[in-house]
Amino acid sequence: MSTFKKALLVLTGLICLLIAYVYAVIWLGQPMLSGDAKLDEVKDVVSIDRDHRGFVQIDAKNSDDAVFSLGFLHAQERYFQMDIYRRSAAGELSELFGDAMLKEDIKVRVHRFRVRAQQAVAQLPKEQQALLKSYTKGVNAGLSQLSADPYEYNLLLTAPELWKEEDSILVNMAMYSLLQAPKDPHPDFVTAQLADVYDSSFMAFLQARNSSWDSPIDGSADLHARFDFSQSTIKRTAHIGTDEKEQEEANSYGGSTPGSNSWAVAKDFKQNDKALLANDMHLPLGIPNTWFAASMSFPYQGTEHAISGVTVPGLPIIAAGSNTKISWGLTNSNGDWSDLVKLSLVDDDHYQTATGPQAFSQFEEIISVRGAEAVSLLVKETLWGPVIEQGDDLYALNWVAHYPQGNNLTAWFIALQSDLESATRLAQQSGITHLNITFADTQGNLNWTLMGRIPKRQDSNGTMAQLSNATHAGWNGWVAPQDYPQIDSQQVGAIWTANNRVVGGEDAKLLGVAANYALGVRASRISQLLHEQIQFDEVSMHALQLDDRALLMDRWHALAVDLAAQLDEKSQRVELEGFLSQWHGEADKNSAVYRVLRKFRDEVAEGIMLTLAADVLEQNPKLKWWQLTNQWEAPVWDTLTQQPEQFIPSGFDSWESFLSDALVNKTYQFYAQRYDGDVTAAKWGQINTLKLEHPLTRILPLGWLLNFDAQSVSGDQNVVVAQLGNFGASMRMVVSPGKEDKAILTLPVGQAGNPFTPYYGVGHQEWLSGQPMPLLPGDGKYKLTLKPNK
Repeated sequence: MSTFKKALLVLTGLICLLIAYVYAVIWLGQPMLSGDAKLDEVKDVVSIDRDHRGFVQIDAKNSDDAVFSLGFLHAQERYFQMDIYRRSAAGELSELFGDAMLKEDIKVRVHRFRVRAQQAVAQLPKEQQALLKSYTKGVNAGLSQLSADPYEYNLLLTAPELWKEEDSILVNMAMYSLLQAPKDPHPDFVTAQLADVYDSSFMAFLQARNSSWDSPIDGSADLHARFDFSQSTIKRTAHIGTDEKEQEEANSYGGSTPGSNSWAVAKDFKQNDKALLANDMHLPLGIPNTWFAASMSFPYQGTEHAISGVTVPGLPIIAAGSNTKISWGLTNSNGDWSDLVKLSLVDDDHYQTATGPQAFSQFEEIISVRGAEAVSLLVKETLWGPVIEQGDDLYALNWVAHYPQGNNLTAWFIALQSDLESATRLAQQSGITHLNITFADTQGNLNWTLMGRIPKRQDSNGTMAQLSNATHAGWNGWVAPQDYPQIDSQQVGAIWTANNRVVGGEDAKLLGVAANYALGVRASRISQLLHEQIQFDEVSMHALQLDDRALLMDRWHALAVDLAAQLDEKSQRVELEGFLSQWHGEADKNSAVYRVLRKFRDEVAEGIMLTLAADVLEQNPKLKWWQLTNQWEAPVWDTLTQQPEQFIPSGFDSWESFLSDALVNKTYQFYAQRYDGDVTAAKWGQINTLKLEHPLTRILPLGWLLNFDAQSVSGDQNVVVAQLGNFGASMRMVVSPGKEDKAILTLPVGQAGNPFTPYYGVGHQEWLSGQPMPLLPGDGKYKLTLKPNK
């Protein structure tokens, strides 16, 4: 046999082995789509139909089997995702990925979430414990029924561990970490640094918590903390230059808290003939998607229930959805749910309290590290929570996520309610990350309240750390559900939330004076759209979710036009004016003007904030100006309006020269040089790109094959379609309760976690193009039956 033939045979053999390996590793790990599965745990026959998108319809004859089946499907489709959730909360990622995740695990272990999850499970009411047992049995049954382990484990040369009841509580804790993990530095610490340097009025101005963009649904007063420079002797004493840290252009210094939208219109609002609810929760986007869509029917306490919505793999909860009687949607509340207590140390083992010295509770946390020796971590805890460092001092971190009361499964029962009052009360008792929840019912009524447990603060409004030896340090229990803020359609015809301040007065205080609200631009735009429109249906509501009107940039455009008109050089003036005349008011991926205005705003903001905060930044060099407040637009624009001479940014002799330099040199010429003189080529979509990636992409050879092609996208942090890079709408839902057959649900990627599953990428193009897709599953393409093993 010739050498060539031998080589060809070897190559053929290697290809066959590769094919066999891929088949064994990935193909066999697909979920069961059709056929029968006999299981000891089910009480009666369960029918599971999937449509071409993988949307599931579960038909069960009792609630235990329904919950079991949901767990079964979560494990079959998304077990690796569930594992990542529980490990990220527990600080156990190093066990799977090695020392690359050790720093992250060390950071998380201070919370001791696994132990706290075990404690929370033990304190659940019996009905919730039964719910959790059914779900956990379903998860492990789903995992065991796969022909092979989920492919991610085979590629990592490891095996999955069985699901424990506490793991679902860990997933709940992972949601806390995703949506409200305390920042470093903690806002209470930042406030204390400001208080050391400035008086209360200038500090409130600099650390803006509200702005003129606020659009609360209760119509409460503007809480914007303004400052009159003409009536003050305050001036800059320190001089801080441009921050050394180069920001990515799309980052915008954290410009505003990005997030979710939800709104609803009542029957008879304008010319509306039914209540309609829209919800688009914005989260980091990847593969697989955050949500798993599911429809379920089963009897409970003598009533037949039909529920459709989105679930989080790992949790037996319908997060947002509809049950033919009521519909509900969520957004992050951005309230203040953690406080610091500054520790007065007696010695290394004791701290001072109002009643005398108290010993630290000390725990050894062992972090298993794949391929290396385990790491031992000493964690100290106090009466109020774990010990953390901030600056040169030690603090106790008091966070709702640490408490059993903050972690329960009450939210599951919301989907079983038929009236707004009972659903609202359950939301207020739910131990879950704090969310705005908006309801609509078949009678055309609306309701809004807060979901999650609210702590009772004692002698502090939560803006600065208390002292450990203070009489009333810490919290004193929980706010009763009847004392929660609530707004219904007897008061308003439309409700909207967009991570903004929703209420004022005493209700706002309950959510925390130091609440970290998003700039209210998205909320303002939603309110505007709702009040401009005359009639509403599912399709028109979905269209509003795709709105990329950039209200915030209108005034920055007007400022740029004024500056351009004042330029001395005619050719430069004409060129810039011509360019700015192309402004259409949208964060469109093809707009160069939007990108230029955005950078212009960032340049101006940096110059002003470094000047205003120069003294505190000099005193605390590690502090960054954008860490002072998410709502820096407020002090920046107010300063621009007044243009106080004592705060002209360093290096300039006038406000006009500073602003002209920011527009012409730092922005327009910056793009002219980058694009060979053609600024129109600087399209926003060139940096606002969506790259949907699987978490294993950077670990595995050829991992990029799991990903979707990069796409230029419209949107930004402060527009309704809050799409910025890989952060965007993780779902878009529109529904009128009782009319679920007309409801809409689009997801960024398909339901599957396994790339060989037929619907792995189904739905992506529809989501990308804004095409409405149905909430309810279509005709069953795949039919799976779970049967008792008897």
